[in-house]
Amino acid sequence: VAFVASVNMGSWGVPDAQVVVFATSDPNFRSDFRFSHALWETLFEFDDMLECPDFFKLGDEYYLKVSTMISGQDYWVYGNYTKNYIDQTIFQEDFDRSRTYIDYGRWYASKQNYDPILKRTILWGWIPEEDTEAAMKTRGWSGAMDMP
Repeated sequence: VAFVASVNMGSWGVPDAQVVVFATSDPNFRSDFRFSHALWETLFEFDDMLECPDFFKLGDEYYLKVSTMISGQDYWVYGNYTKNYIDQTIFQEDFDRSRTYIDYGRWYASKQNYDPILKRTILWGWIPEEDTEAAMKTRGWSGAMDMP
């Protein structure tokens, strides 16, 4: 299973944002990817680019995390993961709680990881440095990983 974020021009001339799911029968996850279904859809009101989707469960609740390129922000989208149509599931956004910044700084492109030993989920994100491209190339790296 692969998650991809996309932005398409909707039927009303307003861009729609989607996080879509692709499936494969390849046990090595190298080929035969095919569209399965849209996990989440919304009118696109973030930025020019929606990326780095991450979908996970904490306790009894499901969360979708998305990143936006221009603002460099990550958002929580709260909701319910329920059967919506035959053999496919979809994430229904809870508009009373969504959308929430994960961090109000420049924390970006986060991914969650589950620690089975400590039985907790850790969210890591990237913090870009305010430096010149030449300085980053000389140093050989850019940014740092952090937790909110």
